Amino acid sequence: MDWATSPVIVTGKATNHLKVVVVGTRIEYFVNNQSFGEAVDSKLTTGDIGFFAGSFDEGGVHVSFDNVKITRP
Repeated sequence: MDWATSPVIVTGKATNHLKVVVVGTRIEYFVNNQSFGEAVDSKLTTGDIGFFAGSFDEGGVHVSFDNVKITRP
């Protein structure tokens, strides 16, 4: 998924809740419990997770992740 802005993303000193749901080849992204996008990729049968966050325009941005849960259906 390409970089995107959305009114569901809270900016500034705020908390956003992220969720990724993978079922078979379908990957759906959620931000603050609202669907943010989806993709289908039949090439990825296994893998790892990773996070990246930051700002292109502002220095000194602090980003942290906590309460990460990985579950199987």
